[in-house]
Amino acid sequence: MKPLSASRQVDSYSGLASQFLAVVFCGVVFFTVMLSAIGCKPARDPFLELAEAKSKVMQVDDLNRAMDLVFSEQSYNQKEFEEKVSTGLNRWTNKILGDAELTAAGGDASNWQLDSNLTQLVEANRNLDLVARTTRAGFLGSDAFYLRNCAWENRLAKRVCEATPVNALELYRLAAKLDGIDAAKPRETNVKIVQSLHPELSEPDARSLTDALLLFDWVVRNLHQTDPMQVSAEELPSLKLNDIQSDNPAVNGIRGLGYQHFRWQLLYLARADYVERARLLLGMCRQRGLDAAMLEAKGRPWAVGVLIGGQVFLFDTKLGLPIPGTAPGRVATLTEANVHVAKPPDWRLSNSNFG
Repeated sequence: MKPLSASRQVDSYSGLASQFLAVVFCGVVFFTVMLSAIGCKPARDPFLELAEAKSKVMQVDDLNRAMDLVFSEQSYNQKEFEEKVSTGLNRWTNKILGDAELTAAGGDASNWQLDSNLTQLVEANRNLDLVARTTRAGFLGSDAFYLRNCAWENRLAKRVCEATPVNALELYRLAAKLDGIDAAKPRETNVKIVQSLHPELSEPDARSLTDALLLFDWVVRNLHQTDPMQVSAEELPSLKLNDIQSDNPAVNGIRGLGYQHFRWQLLYLARADYVERARLLLGMCRQRGLDAAMLEAKGRPWAVGVLIGGQVFLFDTKLGLPIPGTAPGRVATLTEANVHVAKPPDWRLSNSNFG
């Protein structure tokens, strides 16, 4: 057999290459058709992904900038502070309401629901503009001060509960007849004192009661108690700030017991009536994860009740003392108060109580 000439070899190679390319092209077409048939989507535009990632970063930036202002210790002009915080939070809110991921997680305004405990209060004051806006997402200038108030209470509550010296509970230590305490470890020592007086409590519950006791002690020591504001029926018409028809003087802007100041103002002024004292105590308890409420007796505010270990422990912000329990140093529970209302226990202290 004679070898092929150079020209015939080139023609042969060209034919083979053409056949190979045709096979590859057919394979690509077949693969593309199969992908379309099974519903696969083409790759997303990388620029679109970059834009979405940048948008999410901007959302976080809006929130971070607003919260940095809230937690900042720098002094700001009131109007400037309100505008910067509320504007940043509203930008953040407007962006997340359209985000599919956050909508699925409950970020959509249609999924926002009013706390069932507030329904009756809101319905009774629906004619007030500030109350009517609870059905809408968004932040007002006053919300900036509320958030800053919570930030202050959080820091203050943490410092009070974790760094209060042991001598703050010295009388309770004496009642517990507890010796050999370690003053260098105030947190552990304070919990030990409370647990000695309430041995029925678990350690976590003893820590919670210690927090409540220390917070109460700080509030009554640092807020001078003022007399309740008294307004006669004859003075009411001249003190009204609006013409809204209501049986509640607060709706007409008339100052009264428990609502003359915001909580953050109480920290500045260091004075309050006994219900305002309770309001600050409730706010600080909330920052420590304690369930607390103002209890009433005969239609009047009475004492703060803190729910710990299934029992409601009682703190009287008017008297400035926890309501005494069945033994010296113990804090009374609501159950004990109901049992002993007809026959109070003997709370007189003697030398034997303190060893």
